[in-house]
Amino acid sequence: MFALATFPLATYCLLLAFLHARRRPTVLVGNVDLMLLAIGLGGLVLAGPGRLLIPLNVLTFWGNFAWLLWAAFYLIVAQIVIWKLQRRIVVYNFSVAEMVPKLWETVQSLDATATWVGNSMALPKCGVQFYWEAAPKSRNIVLVAAGPNQSVTGWQQLETATDLAFRTISVKRGPISLFFLLASIVLIAAACWTL
Repeated sequence: MFALATFPLATYCLLLAFLHARRRPTVLVGNVDLMLLAIGLGGLVLAGPGRLLIPLNVLTFWGNFAWLLWAAFYLIVAQIVIWKLQRRIVVYNFSVAEMVPKLWETVQSLDATATWVGNSMALPKCGVQFYWEAAPKSRNIVLVAAGPNQSVTGWQQLETATDLAFRTISVKRGPISLFFLLASIVLIAAACWTL
């Protein structure tokens, strides 16, 4: 059970180490980013509360197949919760000082009437309005939809344009990548030791 709990989390930490060690920013759609987090935490959920909530008679009748059903149920619930959240774009390994000018260029290329106030931008022609939240230590930035009435097509255009614009930028490797790499190694070693 310990290996079931730690391998997905170790894999997620390894992915974060890779994203922060790259020499360019990585843009992920918010739904994908949150689903990767849900999968990374899935082992902990299944081995912890999931183990307590699954009835014994289900385990005896279905055997190991019951765990697959429980994992599928967990992923379906996670996906429903993620769909209910505001649209977002996650940018890894990019500081706010570097990101804001390039983001403004990208936004203006999509909508010349765009406005920028504080840490929010509005693209009236695209039907998109968002603000950004930053985690300076980890060099992560999240662009979050401001309000429920957003254009899906406008967000898709913003996601594509942001990804294409940020691909050409070279940044330094994030120092937090070493932390995630070390955490991944420790988790994998602990899981292998228990096997």
